[in-house]
Amino acid sequence: MKLSCSKRYQHSITMALKRINKELQELEKDPPANCSAGPVNDDMFHWQATIMGPGESPFQGGVFFLSIHFPADYPFKPPKITFTTKIYHPNINSNGAICLDILRSQWSPVKDDMFHWQATIMGPGESPFQGGVFFLSIHFPADYPFKPPKITFTTKIYHPNVNSNGVICLDILRSQWSPEQKSPSIMITLISHLTDYFETLKQSKTTDPSGVNFSFVLDFEKHYDRLDTLNYSMLRDLKTFMMERWHNSFFYAIAYLFLIYTGHIYMKTRPRFELRPALASWNILLALFSILGAIRVIPELVYVLYKYGFTYSICNNSNAFGVTGFWTWAFCFAKLPELLDTVFIVLRKQPLIFLHYYHHATVLIYCWYSYHDLTASGRWFCSMNSLVHAIMYTYYALRALRFKIPRHVSMLITLLQLSQMIVGCYINLKIWDIKNNGETCQVSDDNLKYSMVMYATYFLLFAHFFAGAYIKPSSSTKKGKQLENNENDKIKSE
Repeated sequence: MKLSCSKRYQHSITMALKRINKELQELEKDPPANCSAGPVNDDMFHWQATIMGPGESPFQGGVFFLSIHFPADYPFKPPKITFTTKIYHPNINSNGAICLDILRSQWSPVKDDMFHWQATIMGPGESPFQGGVFFLSIHFPADYPFKPPKITFTTKIYHPNVNSNGVICLDILRSQWSPEQKSPSIMITLISHLTDYFETLKQSKTTDPSGVNFSFVLDFEKHYDRLDTLNYSMLRDLKTFMMERWHNSFFYAIAYLFLIYTGHIYMKTRPRFELRPALASWNILLALFSILGAIRVIPELVYVLYKYGFTYSICNNSNAFGVTGFWTWAFCFAKLPELLDTVFIVLRKQPLIFLHYYHHATVLIYCWYSYHDLTASGRWFCSMNSLVHAIMYTYYALRALRFKIPRHVSMLITLLQLSQMIVGCYINLKIWDIKNNGETCQVSDDNLKYSMVMYATYFLLFAHFFAGAYIKPSSSTKKGKQLENNENDKIKSE
């Protein structure tokens, strides 16, 4: 048995060497421009490669070295390729490892696989993609051209017609596919789509890709989509940070829970802080932010419902761009500073209920995760939440300023929050039905599961709070009154 295994291993090594030698000869015979590769110290299984930074790209003028390791069972398994020169690219991690499907799940030992192509698109000039290099994977079905090819971006790209998995959502690759379409014309169409909606925004009064027109557009809203803008580098950096480091939200949530727990223990033996001026200022700030956000995102939702219908409103993520895109990002990012709500509760020794900190921690994680995916249903969630927050924070600000507000106002706010949870659950069920029917919807399956669990638990917790505060005065009047009078016990809806 040992001999048999040894023979198989030697045979595998021999086959791999033949293939590697052949590829080296072809490389020397017809070397590609701007790059070179060859074995290190005659070790055919370990190569070093050099790539010159492409012109008119962020890498222009750079020299990048790579290490290539061929496995013993090559070409049946892909080589391991890593950049030894530090490079910043969405498909290359901090260790230099290249994350491309063609080196993983889509690897093929066949040298000339005519059913699997790789394409490269240079970012069109005068667009947010200028200077970028974008790789695509093209799979032709067995019954091509009667069925369209499957084209996906393997480079991360943010565009209303490309979902978080890189899948391109265009009618010419679906219902409007024609067997007469040819590969070059498809690529030209893709390039034009990269710039079409930006050109539309510049040449018309339209301010969002959905077609909605805002009567005025602030300068930072106008440049939000341009990641290369220098005037708003801070916004650009924060947006990129949220996209690439959304998982940091787990750390923030854990730190938040730890700090409020230790803070609560610390304050047990100490007198409460009044902090009323600071509390009023904080609530006014959040009220103004929520009002502005609602004014900017709700018109886009109404327009989309009227023009395209309900399915588009929950399945197309065009709201992630333009003016609405800026306020969607701001809404998600604001979940981090909103954690300061709990600081006032702890320092003022107000009742801190489970719903409050559970909501704050989970909504932070979900919002950052959803923004990373450019989740289409966020159009509804952001609009509903901004409206509820605009009313709620205004109420809390007035209470902090010692205005007397009728009791039914706080009841109305909680009812609005409950209504939001019901709508959120309905939207998730509708998306689940759409995806089950094989239709495209720019909401990932994982996001759908997390969102459903989150909204369902929020509904149960808010319903329990509502019953205790307003419906059962005989058994919990004192507790309900205490919760109602706690003007800073923020119970915000997602």
